[in-house]
Amino acid sequence: MNIISQLQTDISNNSAPSLVSVIIASYNASKFIRKTINSILNQTYKNIEIIVVDDASDDDTWEILQEYAASNKIQAFRHQTRQGTGMARNTGINHSKGDWIKPFDADDIMYENCIETLVSHAVVITNKTNRHDTIISAYHDYIQNDEILPDMTKNNHVSEADEINNLDHFELCSILLHNDLPVNTIGDMWHRSEFMKCGMYDRYFREDYELRLRLCVLYGWNMHIIPTRIGAYRQHTQSKMSTVTPTTFQHESTKITNSIISNVCDKNLRESYEEILGHMNMYRHKPPLTLKIGMRVSKFFPYFIYAYLAHNYRKKKYGAQYADVMRLREDILHKSESE
Repeated sequence: MNIISQLQTDISNNSAPSLVSVIIASYNASKFIRKTINSILNQTYKNIEIIVVDDASDDDTWEILQEYAASNKIQAFRHQTRQGTGMARNTGINHSKGDWIKPFDADDIMYENCIETLVSHAVVITNKTNRHDTIISAYHDYIQNDEILPDMTKNNHVSEADEINNLDHFELCSILLHNDLPVNTIGDMWHRSEFMKCGMYDRYFREDYELRLRLCVLYGWNMHIIPTRIGAYRQHTQSKMSTVTPTTFQHESTKITNSIISNVCDKNLRESYEEILGHMNMYRHKPPLTLKIGMRVSKFFPYFIYAYLAHNYRKKKYGAQYADVMRLREDILHKSESE
C-alpha cells in the first residue's frame, strides 16, 4: 500500500493523521485573501488548521478574516502596528498546534492535493531517516489575473529534483548560499519539533531565504524537493517580489549570506563555503542587452522577470560551472584532510 492510500485508510479508520498548521501573514491582501483561504479549505487532506495573522492592514483584510473566523474556518490574529512578514508568521506559529508547519502567502493559491502531497513525502522521509530535520518542498506555477502562465523554463522537474535530492550536505548548502534552488515558500513545510529548536523567522526582507540558510547551513538540515507543482505564485503589481529592484534584492541576499557564513563555527567549513561561493560568483557572466536594459530601468522591471532571464542565460553553462565548483570543493576537502 502506498503512502497516499495509507493516509486515506487512516482517515477512514478514524486514525487521526498528523495535524498541519497553515500559517499565513497578510498585509493589505483583501483583493486575494478569499481565494487563498478557499484554496486551503478545499484541500483533500482535511486535518489542517489555518492561522492568519494580519500585519496591521489598512484595507478591509481584517474584516474579511473576521468573517472566516466567525464560522470557525480559520483562526485570525492581528498586529496593531506593522512588524513585517516574518514577525507575523512567528505570531501564527506561536498560536499553532500542528505537528507540521506550512507557511503560505496571502495572495497565492494551493492546489487541492498540496498538503496531501507534502505530508505523504514527509512520512516517507521521516520513516527512512527517523529524523525531522528536513525541509519538504515542491515546485509551483505562476498565476496572473487568475490565469496560470505557461511554463517557459522547459525544466524536467523529475531529473532536476532528483539531482538536488542527491546532493550531499556540503553541496546543498553551497547551492543554497548561491540562491539557486528552483522552489520557494509555496512548497515549504517542516516539522515543529526540530524547527522550534532553531529559532523562528527573522526581520529580513527575504525572511524565507534567511530561514532556509539558517536551518541547513547552521543546524544541519536537509531539503527534499518533490518533482510536482502543488500551488501557484501570484504575480501582481503589489506583491513584494514584483516591486523590489535587482539591486535591493542582491544587497539583502548578500547581507544574509555573509551573516550566515560568519556564524559557521567550524573554521575549515566556513572558509570552504566562502571559497566555493566566491568561485560560483566568478561565473556571473556579463548579461545580454535585455538584462542590461532591465537593470538600468529596474524600478519598472519586476525582479521575477530579471531572475527568469538571468537563470536561463546562466543555465546554458551551468553543467560546466558546477563541475568546476565540485572539483574546487574536492581540492578544499583534501587540503583540509592533509592539514
